[in-house]
Amino acid sequence: MRLSNYNSLSVFCFCRRRIFEYAISNTSPLSPLPSPLHACTSVDSFDQLRHQRQYVFNQVLIQELLAVIMAEISKSETQVPRKRFSNNIIRSDLRRRWGRRKEKVFCYAVSLDPLLQDTLPNKYVKKFRPSLFKLAVARLPVTVFEYLPEMLRQAIQDFEGPYGFVGKIEPNIDFPLDE
Repeated sequence: MRLSNYNSLSVFCFCRRRIFEYAISNTSPLSPLPSPLHACTSVDSFDQLRHQRQYVFNQVLIQELLAVIMAEISKSETQVPRKRFSNNIIRSDLRRRWGRRKEKVFCYAVSLDPLLQDTLPNKYVKKFRPSLFKLAVARLPVTVFEYLPEMLRQAIQDFEGPYGFVGKIEPNIDFPLDE
C-alpha cells in the first residue's frame, strides 16, 4: 500500500478504553499500514501477560508468608527450635467467611508491627528478631529488584483465590498483650 500523496497518516485503535496512534510519515520508507486489530491483539496479549505475572508474583509472595507463619505456629515455646513469635503476635483461632460459598474457615491474624518491622531486643524478646516479611523474602528467589512491604500490602489486597480474596488488612483485631 503506497501513501505517497499523504504527509502523514494516523490510525487509531480503540482497545480497552485506550487510544494508540500510529503515525506514518512519507519521509521514511513506507511499510504496510499496521492492522488496528493486530495492534489491539498485541496490547491485549501484553496486558494479559502482565496480569498473569502479577497474579503469580502475588501468589508466590503470599504462599511464602503463609509457609513462614505455619512453620512458626508449629514450633513449641519450650522445645528447640523455639518459637520466635508468640501467640500474642500470630493468632490462629479466627474464622472468616472466605471459604467456598462464603462458609467460615480458620485463618491467621498477624500483628502489623512484627509482620513488617524487625524487633530489637527488649524485655519480651531477648534476641534480635527479623520481621515475618523478611523471613518470607529470604525464602523467595533472588531478583534484580528489592522486595518491599508495599508489594506485600498490594498482594494481600489484590490477590484472589478460587473462592475470592485470601487476605485482608483489618484494623480491629484484638491481640492479647502484644509484645
